[in-house]
Amino acid sequence: MNPKRPYSRSQQRQGRSSFSWFQFINTLSFSFLAGNVLTLLLLRLGASNTLIGVVNSFVYLSFFFMPLGRMLVGKFGLVATFARAWGARYVVMIPVIFVPLLWQDSPGTAIPLIVAGYLGFQVFRGIGIVSFNPIMKALSHGKDQGTFLNRVQILVHLASISASLGVAFLIGREAPLWRYSISLGFGSLLGIWATLLFTRLPEPRDSEITQGPGLETGPGLKTGPGLESGPGPGTENRTDPRSGLVDALARQWKHRDFKRFIPAFSLLICVSSLVRAFLPVYAKQVYLLGDDMVLMLNLAGSLGAVVMGLINRRVMDRLGAKPMVMIFTGILLLSLGPVILVPRIEGILGLLLLGGSFFLSLMGIAGSETSSQGYFYAILPRKGELDLGIWYYLIMGVAGSLGSALGGVLLDGLKTVMPIQSSFSVFFILAGLGILLTVVLQVRMDRLNASSLRSALSMLFSLRDWRAISMIQRLEGSRTIDQEQQVLRDLQGSSSSLPVEEVLERLSSPLFRIRRQALTALYYLPYSRQVQDALLEQIRCHQFATAYHAARIVGQRGSKEAIPVLREAVTSNDYLLAANSMLALADLGDHASRPRIEAMVLSHTNPMILVYGAAALRVFDAWESLPFLYQLGEQPGVPDYVVQEAAFSAAGILGLENTVYRAYREYQQDPEEGLALAGETLVKNHEPYWTEKLLHATPGELFHEAEALGIILSEEGSRPGHETTAESPTQTPWDPEALGQGLSDPGSDHGGHGPALLEQARLLAARPGLMESAAFVFLCKSLILAAAGELPPEWYQE
Repeated sequence: MNPKRPYSRSQQRQGRSSFSWFQFINTLSFSFLAGNVLTLLLLRLGASNTLIGVVNSFVYLSFFFMPLGRMLVGKFGLVATFARAWGARYVVMIPVIFVPLLWQDSPGTAIPLIVAGYLGFQVFRGIGIVSFNPIMKALSHGKDQGTFLNRVQILVHLASISASLGVAFLIGREAPLWRYSISLGFGSLLGIWATLLFTRLPEPRDSEITQGPGLETGPGLKTGPGLESGPGPGTENRTDPRSGLVDALARQWKHRDFKRFIPAFSLLICVSSLVRAFLPVYAKQVYLLGDDMVLMLNLAGSLGAVVMGLINRRVMDRLGAKPMVMIFTGILLLSLGPVILVPRIEGILGLLLLGGSFFLSLMGIAGSETSSQGYFYAILPRKGELDLGIWYYLIMGVAGSLGSALGGVLLDGLKTVMPIQSSFSVFFILAGLGILLTVVLQVRMDRLNASSLRSALSMLFSLRDWRAISMIQRLEGSRTIDQEQQVLRDLQGSSSSLPVEEVLERLSSPLFRIRRQALTALYYLPYSRQVQDALLEQIRCHQFATAYHAARIVGQRGSKEAIPVLREAVTSNDYLLAANSMLALADLGDHASRPRIEAMVLSHTNPMILVYGAAALRVFDAWESLPFLYQLGEQPGVPDYVVQEAAFSAAGILGLENTVYRAYREYQQDPEEGLALAGETLVKNHEPYWTEKLLHATPGELFHEAEALGIILSEEGSRPGHETTAESPTQTPWDPEALGQGLSDPGSDHGGHGPALLEQARLLAARPGLMESAAFVFLCKSLILAAAGELPPEWYQE
């Protein structure tokens, strides 16, 4: 077994199965044995609201017995301590089963027996629950911790829904009390069965027991319902007196995050316990609903908790705990709207409003408490997890007890001075004010790298982000290479930032195709410093593999910080990386790298380096690069596609890229029309500009430029594979001197500068073999700009 794992993988799989069944059956047991069943039974027997509040506070009082359970764990172990305490719960409830049968007419005897039995039930719960979270932590250990925890939570609420239906069917409206005995007895049997299932769990290794009731906090794992954890857990020294409960609390209270969390958490538990306890009482006493309808409303609340679990399962890992705590607390406040603002309404509309309150209230309570638990796990230190976890439940117990008990006293007091409807309205208004104060305290909590509340709300209402989360879950659940590749391909259509972390993890895959697909996905996902750093790492460490892909992305995404790394990569032996790095540097506007790239296009023989180099020089768009591109096109043995790339790059720098491209495409379809277009379009599109320029040129200047054009023509004629042929007798011969005279004489037969230039351009474009060579781009543009005096001398002179 891995020493860092509390269970082997096979033990963990079997343990998770047994634990899931335990949770399901244990929830069924509680629904039939305790919860609303006991509340309804006590109300039938005439218990006061104050007593109802006290009884509901027992669930929180149970946490005060956790220190006793802590001592028993050291003697019996986690599993045995839990199983013995859980079994004892059902033993003390045996007398309660017979109360509805034997003492239904003696509430003075029946009520104390129920209260005493339920108090013992919760006492033993507190003793056993010390073992619960360490075992849950051990079972959920690993990367899928959040998924497992939320799956269990959803299972619990589904069991609660099933049990609510069963209890509602069994008890019905104003059912005879003996049916309560059947419900209590059936719940006890289910509880014993659940306890036996729990004993099948293996005992975690002793070194893991000391990590307390918190969930896994090792690096890179998720805590609670899905928050990135803090530092990894350390091994506590149980004999160290500083690890005691009081010292642990005193040490942690010095930390700001803990000091701000505890008040907000305490008030949240106080007001949520108040709402949880007295919303069913409101339904029964204001709406005069029967027990069956109250249980159906509780079913609506359980549905709300299921919805909460489904939401938390998807978003908690992505957004963090703090925004979800605030959102679910807001939902709890919203649930009080109908009971505060709307008076009692008869009929289906009233039931729908009441059902909405139950739905939203339990959704808000379950969501805020679960998210608070995740926040607490995130701020736990390496040491003291067991003791601080006990404090967590003790604080929950104190706050919950006060909320339930004082709520009952408050409600009874209000009923003495106002009608029942008004008393409940005032009661829930005060609860709402408490929730508002809770939100204020939650705002002050440290964010812990979570999303802001605005971002979280935006995500929750974004179909794009929900789709991204769905694909993340598919990615995490992939079991084959093809499945993983397909999800990465699907992520290319997402603009959400949520999948970035999972995609970055795939860059460490041992498979080239997975890394390449992940890089492709990153190009389409939102760019960040984290993504940039990962791409630079790929460039440095993955030459001859995926480095070239990363170089391309950093250039296209405008990462100026990548320039030093790309400058080094230009000289890499990985020609894919070197080629893409040149183009990336051009995309980033690093003109300091241009001379090196210009030199490389003349010194390299790798066609890819030459093509990408020419493309990079086009992006730089510097006239100084034109001689290098021209020389590249004239080098013997250079493939035609390299010549074409160099030619069109030069055309782009000269501003004729689209014009030349249209002429070239036209020539491919019709050589004669293409030649005509090459001659006419190159001249006519710029004729006003040239006319203005040439009107101010001296005849000598024009003759000099025309003579320079003759040099270029002779070079074209001497290019290998493009020998000059005799002009056709029907063609006017190329005459640079005539061109100069024609341009300088507005009254010549050519009719001015434009027509003379056009005639010579046509002659140039019509030279046999010229159009087949991409070098015609240089020659046509040279004719135009040389005559206009715009071309630098080093471009056309030897």
